[in-house]
Amino acid sequence: MLAECYHHLSDQKKELQIDVATLNLLESTMSGWTTEMMQSVDEYKEDMVGVLRKEGGRCQGLVDRMSYWDQWSWFVLSSGEKFEREWNVVRSGSGGEDNHVEGKLGAIVRESFDSIATKARTQGQAVIEYLGKRPAITNQSLIGSVTAASKFEDIFYNDDMYSTRCLIQL
Repeated sequence: MLAECYHHLSDQKKELQIDVATLNLLESTMSGWTTEMMQSVDEYKEDMVGVLRKEGGRCQGLVDRMSYWDQWSWFVLSSGEKFEREWNVVRSGSGGEDNHVEGKLGAIVRESFDSIATKARTQGQAVIEYLGKRPAITNQSLIGSVTAASKFEDIFYNDDMYSTRCLIQL
């Protein structure tokens, strides 16, 4: 009986060693994937910074072109009417709707969320598929499925302003 228990425990030890190796491989894969996602987020942040810098440059150009009297009345008297008119001219004269920073930032946010969600879903499906095919002998049932990347997608699609703030904070 002891010999039978010993063989059974030896078999379980081998299975556990395989599972440990599988988990180590998955941990390494997830670490690489996380690094890739952070690089993608950094690229999207750089795109957003570029849009904001360009908008800031246009605004700075407008302020530089304004007379000191206009600037003084704007700051001291809180009379921004001239600035508002000139800003509308600058925005509409530089390519129309495509130059509105809100639209550009919104497009970058939507693209980044879609990309991250798609990559997360693909990674999750690959992990589940791999785990379903691992060489362990016991309990070969499907361990799960991926239909959404996470609550991440739900937040984005249900609250666009919240998602914009979250991405900007990243």
